[in-house]
Amino acid sequence: MTSFDRLAAKPLFMCSFRSFFLATALYGVLLLLGWLGFLATGIGLPDVPGGPIVWHAHELMFGFGLAAVAGFVLTAVPEFTATPAFGRRVTLVLLLCWAAARVAFWLSGVLGAGGAVLAALLNSGFMAGIVVLVAPRLWRDPERRHLSFLWGLAAMWLVVSGFHADVLRGLYPMRWVLAGAGAMMVLIVVAMSRVSMRIVNDALDAERLRRAAAQGDAMAGERPRLPGEDDDELPAYRARPPRRNLAVFGIAAHTLAEFALPGSPIAGWIALAAAAAVLNLLNDWHVGRALLTRWAFLLYAVILDDGARLRPDRPVPARRGGSIQCRPASADGRRDGPVDLRRALHRRTHPLRLRARYAAMGAGGRTGDRRSGAGACGGGPARDAGGRAAGGERGGLGAGLWPCRRLPRRGVPEAAAGRRHGLRGTDGGERMRL
Repeated sequence: MTSFDRLAAKPLFMCSFRSFFLATALYGVLLLLGWLGFLATGIGLPDVPGGPIVWHAHELMFGFGLAAVAGFVLTAVPEFTATPAFGRRVTLVLLLCWAAARVAFWLSGVLGAGGAVLAALLNSGFMAGIVVLVAPRLWRDPERRHLSFLWGLAAMWLVVSGFHADVLRGLYPMRWVLAGAGAMMVLIVVAMSRVSMRIVNDALDAERLRRAAAQGDAMAGERPRLPGEDDDELPAYRARPPRRNLAVFGIAAHTLAEFALPGSPIAGWIALAAAAAVLNLLNDWHVGRALLTRWAFLLYAVILDDGARLRPDRPVPARRGGSIQCRPASADGRRDGPVDLRRALHRRTHPLRLRARYAAMGAGGRTGDRRSGAGACGGGPARDAGGRAAGGERGGLGAGLWPCRRLPRRGVPEAAAGRRHGLRGTDGGERMRL
């Protein structure tokens, strides 16, 4: 066994989300410390084409953000498409490619043109590897219910390649980071529609059981009502595809308008329409007290923030201290003129908001429900749940992202709970987990 095989055999690489989510968390802390040190004390940052602002935005979007996307997609796609999990060696190779791309970009200013070419190859190659891995599985799915992931990943690949193409041509590449923010928002909306189906409906089930206990059913010796029985008071949550598709269209239209017509009033009006479409998603979420549970409210807050930050950008007068003036350096070291970092633009790549999106994607794994005897990270019961989520029915991704088998809630027969969530492999008996 080679050293590579021994490393790949570590539990960290059993599931793609384990290694990539850990890398995302650690790298996010490193980026924040470096940027805060730069702002507070003026410590040096990597000398990359475009200057410190480009380094900061690029690494948050294409370093931190894409690591979280990779961990989510490489774990979710096999579950959604009922295909085997990606192997340990695949996960390790992609993680090493991601790490090498980070080092190459950090050193691109020191290594000159060769470093810029190497950073372009590694960053674009990382996204190309993800697209090549998931595209056949998404396309061969009989109903092709998850192709939106493929289009979002392909758009992100195009954005990463465009960024480095501008760097190699000596142009200021920030426009591609802003386009990447739009592509990231699309991926978040698509992923949230899958994850939320499990999390919100689980919160509703817990609220139904709480109400049943409060009414004295258990004290009277009666069997507690199971989820799905007497559901007149609480609705079932469904992420409706028409609203999701309208939100994706609005975000894409705004991103294209802002890319082609920066600073135009047209882009501003489209931003307002896109914000309304994203906030319209919240109409599916108003399900009562269950929305205030930890994981459900986290996802709700992410959508609310996405809609709030889709607004027209306007410069803030420097006398009010609302803008940051800097002079970006082109690839040949020339200063191209002042750049006004606008509040609304900075909101799209703010590190705290990117960390919130990482937490939202991680919620799918953290709140995994019941697992059957299938192997971790592949061939699990979340296949059916993910498929129903794409069509706006009950289900979700949570069961497929958590590698351990979790027990049903107190007082809920295991087999009935399995039928409730469309899980296979549950025990046929009506055992009670106390």
